[in-house]
Amino acid sequence: MKNGKPTIGINMDCTIKKGKVWYRIPENYVKAIVDYGGIPRLFPIYYDTKIIEEQIDDCDGFLFMGGDDYPARYFGMKPDSHEGPMIKERADFDITLANLILKTNKPVLGICAGAQLINIVNGGKLILNIDGHGDGLGKGKDVYHNVKIIEEGILKKLFGTDNFEINSGHHQSINPKFVSDNLKITAMSEDGIVEAIEGIEGRFLLGLQWHPERIKDLKQRKIIFDKFISECKK
Repeated sequence: MKNGKPTIGINMDCTIKKGKVWYRIPENYVKAIVDYGGIPRLFPIYYDTKIIEEQIDDCDGFLFMGGDDYPARYFGMKPDSHEGPMIKERADFDITLANLILKTNKPVLGICAGAQLINIVNGGKLILNIDGHGDGLGKGKDVYHNVKIIEEGILKKLFGTDNFEINSGHHQSINPKFVSDNLKITAMSEDGIVEAIEGIEGRFLLGLQWHPERIKDLKQRKIIFDKFISECKK
């Protein structure tokens, strides 16, 4: 922590241009961390576990960002025709990074594909395609709909209500039949899609299928990121 501000690690998206990896990240993730008192630290792809662990040690918490689909083979399934897989370099690195981070007790916030990543590395699976929640591949605007909190946990304490509106931009989702015993489902949409998972232990571990970093409801954005940053200060 520097000057009372926690350092928040964020994974990155990437693409291949002329045989080289180019890193990228939507500014909304970085801006949300900065707006609520954190210092973002971006994690490009490394193949040296020691370097990754050194970077993790320097961070007070972690945000797993959204992105394209984690390939179905990463959770023991075959892809379908709807899959828009992220490149192998990112998927491999994210799995390694998440496994190392989840062995610590540091706070973690997963957003969209980041929430799915938390489930995958805990042995869970995804539903490969759903309708009505956006395409998740950057081709359309967010879809707004209601979410219902179904279990006590972080979200229940934060919002004090069982129903509120969220924004979706995804076509895959966590399979409620394949959620790790280390996790619990705490919110679902009216059509039965898992919208939030949380850890069952004492640490702050929250995965949100929606996008609080870019939601129109700035109060909700503030509530979520204020809580996350405050946990990272502890």
